[in-house]
Amino acid sequence: MVYLLAEALAASAFPHYSYAMNDISGLGVPDVEMLGDRAIDSTLHVVMNIAFLVHGLLFASAAIYMTRRPRVPLPVPIITRAITQALGMALIAVVNGGAQNNSLGWVHLLGAFLAFFGGHLTAIRIGIFLLRRRRNRLMRRSSLTGVLSVVIGMYSIVVWELLFGAVLLSRLPIAPVEDCHHSPRLTADPHGSSPFRKGGHMPTTNSETTTIRELAESHGLDIDPKTIIVNELGLDFQVAIAKAVDGQSWVLRIPRRPDVTDRATVEGRFLRNIAPHLSVAVPDWQIHTEYLIAYPLLPGEPGLTIDEQGQPQWHFDVEAAEYAESLGDFLAELHSVDPSIVRSSGIAEYSPAEVKAHKRDDIARVVAEFDVEQSLRERWNAWLDDDSYWPKFTTVTHGEVYPAHQLMDGPKNLSILDWTTAAVGDPARDFMFHHASVSAEAFDATIRRYVENGGQVWPKFAAHCGELFSTSPVELGLYALQTGDADHIEAAKAQLNPSK
Repeated sequence: MVYLLAEALAASAFPHYSYAMNDISGLGVPDVEMLGDRAIDSTLHVVMNIAFLVHGLLFASAAIYMTRRPRVPLPVPIITRAITQALGMALIAVVNGGAQNNSLGWVHLLGAFLAFFGGHLTAIRIGIFLLRRRRNRLMRRSSLTGVLSVVIGMYSIVVWELLFGAVLLSRLPIAPVEDCHHSPRLTADPHGSSPFRKGGHMPTTNSETTTIRELAESHGLDIDPKTIIVNELGLDFQVAIAKAVDGQSWVLRIPRRPDVTDRATVEGRFLRNIAPHLSVAVPDWQIHTEYLIAYPLLPGEPGLTIDEQGQPQWHFDVEAAEYAESLGDFLAELHSVDPSIVRSSGIAEYSPAEVKAHKRDDIARVVAEFDVEQSLRERWNAWLDDDSYWPKFTTVTHGEVYPAHQLMDGPKNLSILDWTTAAVGDPARDFMFHHASVSAEAFDATIRRYVENGGQVWPKFAAHCGELFSTSPVELGLYALQTGDADHIEAAKAQLNPSK
């Protein structure tokens, strides 16, 4: 729009200017002269040259901005084409095409070439990108305009910009939409089980629903916005559940921060490697980009959710003998997986000595940054100094096995979620939450089942699980240091020094 208005204004002050016979470069020439058989007399040449610069800057800025937006997350290579167009427009503005500037005429021609082909190639790439992602009818028309623009000519790129911009503006909700990478309201991991379960789910606003729907749509997933439900658990990902128009329910995981994206890449490779070796279901990431991870909803109901008052809600009997058997079976199967099977995924791998050293380093870092209660420091130091607590072997581990990450059929595990913390390390990591949640009798029953199926423990295994769980505030402290979030830091302070 800026470009068209500036051109019209400059042309209005150009005697006998013809859109058919004169080229637009003539509007930016400061001299009154003859160029071939064309008279050049543009008294508002400054306006046109500023418009060239502004148009290029806005074009490149829009492309860069769109690569960072989850609604239409354009591939980064599109930036290079848009910047090429912007560079061309800058050359056209700075080096005019008049006869008085013949020595630099090649620079002006180069700018025209870069602007024309950079702009049209950007439109074509965006058009193809959106056509492949099945956008709505109006969006498809703007996409086709981009694909065909190079055939039609110069003004088609301007028409495409206007149409594409109008489409994007028309899709903005009336209410402000929070960036879904940072919104504190779109929360939750793990996912809930059914889109119709109430425990732990929060109502979504219209703007949230629009953001989630458009994010999914931009990745080729057409979901029914009326079915979108958000669950209130988890720190690294915002999670929603929704039904696609074909009836399939999906889990949508939206990264809260850029730093979780790299870890998610490792997790995705790990899931592909581990899935064939487990009897329980694990997420099948059919969509995986830096903006969205999505997979079909897994079978089962979550064993633990958080209600609207923030209180935990247990959905099965953790003391049940069937649960001890099911959990023991799963962990024995997981811990028997040869580490070489998952090594290529890039997960962390520790030797027994490194397990202890890593924990010692974590504690030291938190103690250096926070005021930690003396009794906790003394407890942890005694534990670290006693080798009898610590494993002499390592296994493939999940890292956070607890009922919020377990989808159940009554007391039986059907699916296991959230493998973000998977590693080759201390097998007690996968028992510590269970140890803290059930009676000694129920824990012993789980260990018996685990050993019957090939799992290995040692005399102080249960005590080690207790000590490991006692360092949960350390994990929170590390997380707070990583995010820098004031609320996380305050929560860590409270847990690390509860007497204050």
